Parts: sequence; C-alpha cells; structure tokens
Amino acid sequence: MGKLLKVLTIFVFLFSVAAFVLGVLNFNKRELLIGRTNMLEQYVTRIAATIETEQPEFDGTPDHTEWDVDEVTDRVNDDPEMSEFWPTYSNALETAGTTFVNLGTRQAKDQLASYYHMVPNPEKPGAMMIDRDMQGAPIVEGAGTMHDLLQDTLERADAQIKRLNTTRQQLITLRMQLDEVAGLLNEEKQQRRANLATITELNKKIEELENVIVQKDNEIARLEREKAELNDQIAMLNDQIAEKDQLIQEQQTTIARLEEQIRILRDSQTGGDTGIGRGTGLVALSPGVKGKVREVNREFSFVIVELTPEARAEVMPEGEFQPVELMVHRKGADGEDVIVTRIRLINPPSDDGLTIGENMYGWEQIPVEPGDAVIY
Repeated sequence: MGKLLKVLTIFVFLFSVAAFVLGVLNFNKRELLIGRTNMLEQYVTRIAATIETEQPEFDGTPDHTEWDVDEVTDRVNDDPEMSEFWPTYSNALETAGTTFVNLGTRQAKDQLASYYHMVPNPEKPGAMMIDRDMQGAPIVEGAGTMHDLLQDTLERADAQIKRLNTTRQQLITLRMQLDEVAGLLNEEKQQRRANLATITELNKKIEELENVIVQKDNEIARLEREKAELNDQIAMLNDQIAEKDQLIQEQQTTIARLEEQIRILRDSQTGGDTGIGRGTGLVALSPGVKGKVREVNREFSFVIVELTPEARAEVMPEGEFQPVELMVHRKGADGEDVIVTRIRLINPPSDDGLTIGENMYGWEQIPVEPGDAVIY
C-alpha cells in the first residue's frame, strides 16, 4: 500500500508539473490572443474611420464653362457647336464633407466584441443566452454580432472602392479631354502668334500708308492752294480778256466807222458827191510834229492818225478840209531819226483829232507802227 501511494504521489507530482507547464503555456497563448484581439480591434476601428457611411450626392447646380469645338474660320459664328463633355461628368465625385464609419463608440466596441448572437433566456428572465441553430451550433451572425457590424463596414468599403474606381475612370476621361483641349489650345496659340505677326506687319504697312496719306494730303492742300491761286489768276486774266474784248469791240466799231468813211472818200474821188474831201489842193502847214500814228491797218494800207489841236486847225482852214501829205518818223535804237513812210490825210479830223491817212505807195521804208511820229 505504501508503495502504491508513493507511485501515485509520483504520478500526481508529474501531472502537477505537466499542468503547471500547460498553464504557463496557456497563459502565454491567452496573452497572445488578448494582444492580437486588442490590436485588431484598434486597427479595424481606425480603418473603419476612413470609410464613408453613404454614397455622396451632388444637390447643387453645375456651373461648368462649355467650350467651342467648331472650326475657326473668318466668318462670324454667333451659335457655335459646344462640347458635350460636361453632361457625362459626375459632379458627385467632388462632394466633400460626408461622414465616416465610427467604431470607437462604446456600443460599437461592445458589438465588435460580441462573437455569438445572443437571445433572451426563457428560463432566466433578464438573462441572455447564446442563440443556436437546429443542429445546436452557436449562431455567429445577426443583429448585435461583430459579423453584422463588420459586414456593414465591408459593404461600405466596397461601395467606396467602386467610387474610387469610378473616380479613376473619370480622371482618365478628364485627362483625355484635357489633352484634346490642350492640343487645340496649342494650335490656336500658334495660329494666334501667326495672326499677331500678320497684324503687326499690317499695322506697320498701315502706318506707312497713313504717312503717305498725310504726304498726299499735304500735297493736295498745296495743289488746292495753287489751284486757288491759278483760279484767281484765271479770273484776273478773264477780266483782262473782257477788257481787251471790249477794247477790240470798240476798235472794231472805230474801224468800221473809218472803213465807212474811206468808202465814202473813195466814192467821192471816183465821182460821188458826198461833200467830203472836195478839192485837190494841198494845204501848207507849219513845220514840226503834227501828231502820231494811233492804229495801223496793213490789209487796206492805211493808218489812223491822232493830230494835235494845232495841226487839226491847220488842216481845216476856214472850216474846210484839204488833203495834206505828212512824213512818218521814228527814233531808232541809236537815237537817230528814221523815216518810216509818207502818208496822205484823206478825210477831215474828228473832234478828238482822229483822221485817216493813206500809206503812199513806194514811200514805206520800214513797217509803220502805232506811236510813230507824224511830221510836216
């Protein structure tokens, strides 16, 4: 009996040692499970804080600037075709301020620590018991379990991943659209640079043309002034022409009157009885200058002589005219007296001393001119 007790004592001792060793090992496992569970709970809580609780929605009015996609030409386009990009753009992806999953509350922590689905114990009012299925296995899903909380968080995380992927696709589309717009902008900027260069060149030409216009305006102003001066000269010359025309008219009237007198005198010399120039005797005058040649008619070879009052009285003794021959002289360039011709007065002088003189044939040395002196 004593031997049996010794053997049992040894076995008890060995089992105690084994139990101690197993207890130490279980304690380490317990500490590992507790530490792992605490760390998982902390990081699940922190990860859940990065997950949005709901799908963001855009409840405002989009305010995007549409851009013209029509080609650029020189025609005016008041209604260009606009880009259809913005209707495909999701404004909800820009919505900020949404709430995130919060597992840091006391209630969430308690639910996160509830592995089994608990139901009221019908045998013990106010007490809870583990819910079991038909086979008697504990139920770990349902309201109030950590499975339900984590499943809800997972669904929200999946929705957020989908939004993230949608955002990435939207960014790809936006990048492609920006690349297209950047290409168009670069082309337009190159065209604008070329247009600005052309405008600069045209402005330079315009400035040169404006300078030419200013010069032309100055030239036109000068020509206008010269034109005005010429018009003034023309007006003055027209006045002189009018005066000359009037003088010519007067001289033509005088010539006509003298021609009529010549005709009458010739008729009287051929037998007509006019009562003018009767008699053939020559009157003797006192020597000296008796007048000057007033007009010359080379076609009929006669001159108009303007007699001095003394000579007029001498050629009309007792009021009756008698023909008289006179010499025509002229001062030469050297101051010497030159004989021009010899004339015969053939009609009585007028009240102002004008009379007609025939240029006697064979006497003319040089052509008689108005202003030549008549001498006896």
